[in-house]
Amino acid sequence: MSVAPTSSPNQPTQTPEMGYPAAFAWLAAVVFGAGAGAAAAMLQRWFAPIGVFPIVIGTIVGLAIGGVWAGRGGGSKRSILLSAALGGLICLATLHWGSYLLSERAAAVERQKAREALLKLTPEPGQLFEPFDDRSSFPKYVGIQLHVGRALGPRRIGGPLLVAWWIGDALLVLTGAVLAAAGVGKPYATRKPAAATNSVASSADASQKGSAS
Repeated sequence: MSVAPTSSPNQPTQTPEMGYPAAFAWLAAVVFGAGAGAAAAMLQRWFAPIGVFPIVIGTIVGLAIGGVWAGRGGGSKRSILLSAALGGLICLATLHWGSYLLSERAAAVERQKAREALLKLTPEPGQLFEPFDDRSSFPKYVGIQLHVGRALGPRRIGGPLLVAWWIGDALLVLTGAVLAAAGVGKPYATRKPAAATNSVASSADASQKGSAS
């Protein structure tokens, strides 16, 4: 009598056929994260509800990344979650960098207006005032933000409280991205369930006993 084949509990299951390489999903995480961050940097100048805005942005990133994984037929749970976290981090970096660039562009226009106004006040032709120190950098921008603060109703939040605010926003973005990607990314199991393995082993034992009798 033939004996049913047994399988080891640690034997990986056969993964389904994939539509395109996993590298494409990782690339999409970078692209979607950067695109969402740039869009958020522009949008937050007009509309950015506290708490709601970061989690919505993160959810959009996660849905896009999870959709790419689902489109290829799925992926490992770890890959889906890590790519979503990567997309969220890139979104955050692009958001802050985009905010800096937009702020710098507006400041450059104001500096030019002030420079032209000073030139009109020059008492003698050819006489110039001391040049502006218009050198800018991202660390300098962050320092100004910490000093000036961020509007919260009639108050402005700066210093350590603003840092805590930024950390809270980052956590909301990452949470939204990871949960959304996990929901639509079609993660496949990397190991067979214990119940199924035990059932196969029990069937094999019963077959062996039957053939021995």
